[in-house]
Formats: sequence, C-alpha cells, structure tokens
Amino acid sequence: MRRPQNEFPVTDKADRENHGTGLINIKNTAEKYQGTMDFKVNGRVFILSVMMKNERREKDGFRSDR
Repeated sequence: MRRPQNEFPVTDKADRENHGTGLINIKNTAEKYQGTMDFKVNGRVFILSVMMKNERREKDGFRSDR
C-alpha cells in the first residue's frame, strides 16, 4: 500500500493509481545512502536533483582527478 506523499506533484497521467511512485523511490534510495533529492516545477518543466555521498576512496582502486 502506498503512503500519500503530499510533497510531490500529482501525476497528470490518466492512470494515477499506477503512476507517481518513482519520486518516492528516488527519495528513499537517496536517503538510504545519506543523500538528498530536490526538485523544481516551472510550468511543465520538471527539474530533479539528486546528491549522494561518494564513499569510494583511492585505496579502493578509485581515483578522481577532480
């Protein structure tokens, strides 16, 4: 059973029962990994930003040149 999520825009698709869970899943996954999700709606333009913590280090074989 889905929880109501008043913080997200409501889908404008005809089949509302089977749409609108994606943002909830993205937010829950970001929070699970100490990240955040934010969005903006400007008319029909939707901008989604997700930031997640990068736990990988050079000792793990990952090197970032940034």
